[in-house]
Amino acid sequence: MAYDLTHYINLKQLKALGTKVKGSLDTLFSRTTGLELHNAGSHNAIYRGKNLGTEPTAAQYAAINAGTFEDIYPGDYWQKEITFEYPDYTNEDALTSKTMTVRMNVAELDYFKNSYNCPSNKHHALIVPNAPLFSCPYHDVLDSGYGYKKCKIWQVYLQGALNAFEAFFGAEHVLTYHVRIPTNLTGAGYSQDKKTDLLNQFMCYGTNIKGYNFTWHANTQLALFKHRRGAMFWGSINEEYWLADMWQELDGTVTGNYVCVNGIHYLASGKTITGASGVKPFCIIGA
Repeated sequence: MAYDLTHYINLKQLKALGTKVKGSLDTLFSRTTGLELHNAGSHNAIYRGKNLGTEPTAAQYAAINAGTFEDIYPGDYWQKEITFEYPDYTNEDALTSKTMTVRMNVAELDYFKNSYNCPSNKHHALIVPNAPLFSCPYHDVLDSGYGYKKCKIWQVYLQGALNAFEAFFGAEHVLTYHVRIPTNLTGAGYSQDKKTDLLNQFMCYGTNIKGYNFTWHANTQLALFKHRRGAMFWGSINEEYWLADMWQELDGTVTGNYVCVNGIHYLASGKTITGASGVKPFCIIGA
């Protein structure tokens, strides 16, 4: 019986075809050097949520320092128990020691890179704790003329946040960045190098939904909250914590209250600045 083999591919021809395809792919990849899969942009586009251990390893810091961020994505976290001191507003004669288990979440990679806010221009990971570290008032007097820079949370209480970050990561890994913050209700700004700060509405929501119109340099939504809005309330669905923005009423008036994230309603709410609320700040870490 005879068979028509006209349409069968010769094995020799098939091998030649494979060699040709491989050669084309090699040429393609040789022309895309620098089009790497591991960088801040590609990793910020992915939410993962992996437990990275108790603290960053030498390899993880090396990946941050190199800007590859291998095996580090928004939503990933380190978790351990720390002891730190903070200014307790109920007893301001001395610092209060606190021991707690803290989960430090990766919120975005290279958030301040190549910007006014990062004069050292180092690669970094922006970190937000899972829950407030402690509670305090925004200020000790009710005065609508005060800006963030003049308030006690900026001048005194945030030292406790820095102590917590340095207890967790080590002081050498908590990097300095540059901030511009409001000094009063007219929108006047003040610039300073800092190592920790309150989140603002842009970082949480991507817009200035309730605060008055101040031009923050940190004015884009963090990748973590972009992917998982509920991450703003991971500590507790009922938690409250301060943001850095002054509250603006619907008629445009600014009363002296400040914006406080309210997990019950999933929106920002005005809160009297002499009332206590949580401190859930951020820092940036690197090698």
